[in-house]
Amino acid sequence: MFLKCLRISRTFSIAIFIVGTVFTGHVFAKNPAEIETPPPSTEPLYCNPKTFKLFHTPDQERPLLWRQFRIKIGQVSFHGLGVGSSSASQLKSLAEESQVPAEKKSCTWYFNNFRSFWDERARTEFNWSYVDRNAKVAPAGKSIAEATGDLYLEKIGPSFSLNTNNFLNCMAEERYLALGCAGMEHRGPGVFAMLLSYLGCSPKNSVAIVNSIWGANGIPLENRLEIAKRGAQLSKADGSKLKNLKILLDLNSDENRREACDYLEKVNHKSAYHFGSCHRARVSADVILACGKISLSSLVFARCLDFAETKSLSAEKVLSCEEKQVVGSFGRQMACLSTP
Repeated sequence: MFLKCLRISRTFSIAIFIVGTVFTGHVFAKNPAEIETPPPSTEPLYCNPKTFKLFHTPDQERPLLWRQFRIKIGQVSFHGLGVGSSSASQLKSLAEESQVPAEKKSCTWYFNNFRSFWDERARTEFNWSYVDRNAKVAPAGKSIAEATGDLYLEKIGPSFSLNTNNFLNCMAEERYLALGCAGMEHRGPGVFAMLLSYLGCSPKNSVAIVNSIWGANGIPLENRLEIAKRGAQLSKADGSKLKNLKILLDLNSDENRREACDYLEKVNHKSAYHFGSCHRARVSADVILACGKISLSSLVFARCLDFAETKSLSAEKVLSCEEKQVVGSFGRQMACLSTP
């Protein structure tokens, strides 16, 4: 009888342990205190696919520019679009507004050969480098995806910093860069992912960002990842050449915080910006833009900045409150922003 009770007791204890483990999230293999904490991301703040939309500036987009997506990161404007299907005159005018010298061919790059009227103008009036969508064959020991990455490195790589007109020069000196293919579906998004990796984003995040904007359009994920990896490779090779550009893109700099406040004042015309709550905030530019997005109320904007500073809120956290549709209720907004 004693042994029977002991067996029942042990069985009951094991059952309680298992149930407790399931509901408390404990791990059998390790004590919770021994579980490794993943290292913090070393990527720049603009590399988060969930908050990248904060840098979208649609007020600068124009008709006759096919699938244009314009972003401003810090002090640099980037335009991804179907260059070969867009008005060359409009593109040149856009570059002229940013005072891009004519000899730099509007700091605009085209990567296709579409054989149309606008395509012909793109090939002659802008910087042109043709590249296939994907590699057709792969050398021994390599996959098609790896061969595709190598193809983009060969055909597009020199445009990053080696050619007379190059991406780095346009970004660092003119603070302007436009690029794309004919329809901004295949080659163009691949090069844009390559560019984001060059600017410090992981290939995975770079591809997630461009696919969310322009779509995969039949390009295999592994191909785009390999293309993006070549951008990271070029960035490592250029090293110190990127120093000045990184200053322009640093979202924690005073200058770029001012840029974010000035942009919000321009598009929202709210009194809170005039009273200086934005310029006094010691938070990163992406958080400023997120607080501007969650509400047009001057009071909520000011409180959002205050919460962001005192509670170290990320832009992703601020945007999550917008996604929960708490806009319109001051109480719900404050409750959401103040909740960890």
